Parts: sequence; structure tokens; C-alpha cells
Amino acid sequence: MANEQRQSYDIAILGGGAAGMMAAIAAHRTNPLLKILILDKNDQLGRKLLATGNGHCNFSNANQAMENYRSNDSQAVGQVLKSFGLQETLVFFQQLGLHIRCEEDRYYPRSNQGKIVRELLKSEIDNYPLTQQLNTSVGKIEVFPHGFCLSSQLGDPFTAHKLILCSGGAAAPQLGTSGDFYAWLQNTGHRILAPVPALMPLQLEMDHLKKLAGVRFEGKASLLVDGKETAKAEGVFLWTNYGVSGIPTLELSRFASRALYEQKQLQLSLDFLPEFDLTEVRNLAFSWMTQNKAQVIISLSGLLHSELAAYFLSIVEREIGVIRSMHPGQACYLAELLKGYTVTVNGSKGWADAQTTCGGVLLSEIDLTTMESKRLKNLFIAGEVLDVDGNCGGYNLQWAWSSGFLAGRGAAVSE
Repeated sequence: MANEQRQSYDIAILGGGAAGMMAAIAAHRTNPLLKILILDKNDQLGRKLLATGNGHCNFSNANQAMENYRSNDSQAVGQVLKSFGLQETLVFFQQLGLHIRCEEDRYYPRSNQGKIVRELLKSEIDNYPLTQQLNTSVGKIEVFPHGFCLSSQLGDPFTAHKLILCSGGAAAPQLGTSGDFYAWLQNTGHRILAPVPALMPLQLEMDHLKKLAGVRFEGKASLLVDGKETAKAEGVFLWTNYGVSGIPTLELSRFASRALYEQKQLQLSLDFLPEFDLTEVRNLAFSWMTQNKAQVIISLSGLLHSELAAYFLSIVEREIGVIRSMHPGQACYLAELLKGYTVTVNGSKGWADAQTTCGGVLLSEIDLTTMESKRLKNLFIAGEVLDVDGNCGGYNLQWAWSSGFLAGRGAAVSE
């Protein structure tokens, strides 16, 4: 009996990532008398934070327009962010001792060392009488009238009156998130939008991709699903030996991933000279008429990387004929390629390369003031496991801070 008492808690937090750490702090601050347990399968809390923003931890963004968040219910996202948003987040971290800098709307630690964000959160948690159970994989959750029983590989189960589920999505399984609890959530009556990977590179069906690997270009991209434009993005793209990467690609990838999951036809239309319209590009190409292939490549290399210039000229030759002295038909075709080069997307790099999850528990299943499930009393849900994903730039972490805080406070207040 004594052992069972030691394993019983007022609140158990399953998942010690960004949302889970925030939930733990919010719960303790709301009611310091509560007995709180935080469990994580990794050997340290906040492991994924160390990989965020290439190790710099871009933890939020000054531009909190709703267009930067994706969900089936954007109004619900806005309600959560209004309750605990950017300003509350900045104050929270400043009070922990974080010095902050803002670069192009993105918030980072002043030191440019992302690990300090995790260390400050962990230090705060270490100051509280919370139980941290690391290297613990929960394989079974049982629901009882007065709470939950969590069984792990350690043997003795943990029981808790309240459960805050911050288990993450399925992105980056190498960091401990593998979508373990979607099935359990469905079995307890929650509606879930099928999770697919997001914020990752795309695989393209292109000839001679390896010749372009490592080449960057600035342009625009439109994602065509069954021939219709679904999303677009602009910025710096990077060719890889399998396709294309770069921030604009990552932001398009959640739409591409959903379309691939639904087995739809998917294409990427690339505009390599977005500052010019098609007529202006044609006029440029006409100005190179009478030049041979090598000369046109040199002329075009003033606008594009020389490898890209050579690639497009090889396509023109393949489709229209050898360029000994470029004629109007070749010039027009070159202009069309530069303004709308369309390639088939035949896959993505998958969960291992994904930074977040698109899909999850629908927000209509959640009381947005407390993050408590409407389907299962005393269950609170926060973070990536919910149907919210953001663009690059700190938005996914902002969602973790906001939803985690509300879940921690909600669980503690209702205890």
C-alpha cells in the first residue's frame, strides 16, 4: 500500500518536451501543494528543444498573424494564443532569466545558444518538488472513475487524478516522438485528423538532380494539387540530390504531405524570376537571340546560378533542338521554363526529416480555456498532438508554450 501511495499523483504529465515543461511549471505555480509527475521516454527533459532552429532555438515570432498557423479551426487557435500569447511568453522567459534578441521578427536567446532555453526551463522545474521520471516509456493508459493508471517498462504503475498529454506528434522519432498515443486517443472517442509529416524537404521527379545538388535560388513556388493551386511560398530554395529544400519548401510541405496521403496528383511550379513578368522575361530571352548555347548560358548566369542556366538550356535543346543561334521558338520556351517550371512531387523525406506534425486531435474536442478534453474528464491535451502546425519561425514552439501553459493551469485549478 505504501508503494502504491508513492506512485500516486494529483497530476501526471506525459511528455517532457516544450509543452510538457511549460505545463509542469504552470501547474505548480497555480497550486504549489499538488503532487506532480512528469514522464518522458528520453534521458532528459526538452531534448527536442536542443535541435530547434539549428541549435539556436527560435522560440517565438513577433508576427503572430493567424496565417502562420494551420488548423481545421484557426479561430480556436487564435483563442488559445489570445489567452497566453507572445507577450506573456516573452515575460515568462524574461522572468526565468533569458536575455532575448529579435532578428527579422524571430525571437532567440541573446547568447544565440538554444540550449539555454531548455536549461532555464529545467532549472525552474528542478526548483519545484516535482517528480521527474525519465527513460520511461508508457505503454498503456487505463481510465478509472477517479483518474488514470499509466503502465511503463519500469514495472509498478503510476496513478494520477489528472493527466496532461503532451506526448508530441510523430515528427523526428529519433528524438523520442513517434505518435504513440493517437490510437489511445481515438479509442477514447477523440476525433483525429490523420497525422502527416510537415516542415520537411520534398522529393521531385526530375532528371539530373544530382547536378543541381547544393545550388540555391531565390524564387516563388506554387503547389498544384490535381492541377489546382493549393498553396504558394517564396524565398530561398535549395536543390538537393533528391528534390528541393529551403524554408519555402518546408512551409509548402504540410500541404504536399496531406495531398500525398490522400493519393492526389501533386506538382510544384517554380518561378525563378518572380521580379519579372513573362513578357519581360521573353524580351530578355529575345535579346539573346543569335547567341549560341554557351553564350546564352553566360547571359542567363547574370540572373541564375550557372548550373541552373545550363540545366534549362539543356531542356530547351532536348525539346526544341540544338542551340547554335537561338531562335524565337527557343527563346519563348526558355522564358516559359524560367517563369513556370513544373515538376512532379513524388514524395517527401518523411517523419525522420519532419520538424512537426500536420493533423492530430481536432480542437473542437477541447475546452480551449483549460485544454481539457470534452470527451474524457480530467484529461488535458497540449502541444503537437493537437491539430495545429505552424510555419517556420518559432510558431510551433509558441503553440507549445500557449497550449502547455493553459493545460497546466487548467489541470491545477480544477484539482
